[in-house]
Amino acid sequence: MKICVGISNVNSVEKYIKAGADEFYCGVIDKSWVSKYGYILGINRRPWPSTNLSGFGELEAVVNKAHKYGSKVFFTINEHCYSNEQLEIIEYHVKKSLECKVDAIIFSDPGLIKLFYDKYKCSIHLSTGGTVFNQWTAKFYRDELNVERIIMPREVTIDEIRSISNTIIDIEYEVFILNEGCINIDGFCNHMHGLTYVSENGKLQNHLYSVGCMYRYALLNGKINGEIIDSNYDINEKLNEAVRKCGTCGACAVYYFKNMKISSLKLVGRATDEAKIINDIKFLKESIDLCSKVKNFKEFHNIIANKRCMRAGVVNSKEACYYPDILRMSKNV
Repeated sequence: MKICVGISNVNSVEKYIKAGADEFYCGVIDKSWVSKYGYILGINRRPWPSTNLSGFGELEAVVNKAHKYGSKVFFTINEHCYSNEQLEIIEYHVKKSLECKVDAIIFSDPGLIKLFYDKYKCSIHLSTGGTVFNQWTAKFYRDELNVERIIMPREVTIDEIRSISNTIIDIEYEVFILNEGCINIDGFCNHMHGLTYVSENGKLQNHLYSVGCMYRYALLNGKINGEIIDSNYDINEKLNEAVRKCGTCGACAVYYFKNMKISSLKLVGRATDEAKIINDIKFLKESIDLCSKVKNFKEFHNIIANKRCMRAGVVNSKEACYYPDILRMSKNV
């Protein structure tokens, strides 16, 4: 079971590998895209400059460094949909990334998967935006679209992942494990992520929130659950509370994932502080190694909870877990 880490800085590659990372995913936002669409319309699900490499020279450097250590690099073109006008630039990004010898391209859009597999026979991973919630969807992507790896949605349970991966074999599965929960199902969400870069008079806006679903707005007149509200009601206070409660850690599930057909653990954080990511990688590496040293899941859970959850003050909190069903398992073992 490998650790797959988001990366946006060439200088981080070796540090992450030495910490225990095995794979990387990254994107490029270069002049060919920015000159036409800016940062509001993203070519991937992280449209900010800080979350992407700035050009294909940097991508090539990332690939070369990773390959030197036997690590792989996956390239993101995983927005949910694109216009016909954008296809020319998207194909340019596909060709350039393949010239840089990336190991796979991550798509969400089935149409793009079909188009570019037929043209380039490239290795393809399905983004979480592809919304695989059952075995028949997984089978479709494997058999009809030649997908080699499925990145599972955050919302599936451990039992559902087990059932799908045990039924649809001969394909890799990747699961979310640390950082950045979301209140929405990614594949069904079309909120804009680049609102920070909406400009007025050519100036960058210093918005508090850069994702559409977290943007502040007020209802002037109306009702919520039958309650009359006034113009001072800020609906985002309720939304922000929900966002804070999104699961951002699934480390306890490593014990079960190691015994399933799970190829990789997804550590999110292309814009996260480098020191934090290094600590997260080391923690996951220790968690994977711990699986073979404990007698059962309960022992594993107690150790992991002491290391991470207690420090964060969220022990036995469903709101903190990617996989809240883990709490039920911990009580039943």
